[in-house]
Amino acid sequence: MKPMLSAIVGIGGGCLILLLPVLASKFLNAAPSGGFRAMAVIATTLVGEAWALVFATRMHRSSDEFQQQRAKSAWYWGGSIGLAMTFPISLFIVNGGLDLVDPGLSMSRPLIMAFACGFVLPCVGLTVGYFGARFSHWGNEV
Repeated sequence: MKPMLSAIVGIGGGCLILLLPVLASKFLNAAPSGGFRAMAVIATTLVGEAWALVFATRMHRSSDEFQQQRAKSAWYWGGSIGLAMTFPISLFIVNGGLDLVDPGLSMSRPLIMAFACGFVLPCVGLTVGYFGARFSHWGNEV
């Protein structure tokens, strides 16, 4: 399978799987409630991510060496720069900056903590993933 076709199938299929709870409630006129809805969203998210990961792996393996290195570099630098760009915005929000934009948008302390945890979690995941990948080849350098 060509790399671009794998990307399209992976992204399109993953997004469709992620939207299954929304589409089911819209077309079946039966919105799941409470815990069932949360579990359905979590389950479809896991399946959608697995789908995308399978096709991302297929895309990477079917690319030549130069395309693979370009993709790795783009993900590393693009992800790092993108995450770094969100940091000042997050600090602005956590430190009450929304009050300057619109006083009606003030956030309670628990909401601020939830937002901060939501920002920190991807940072921790990226850091753990980086060091896991970096040190999984420890001693294998040529």
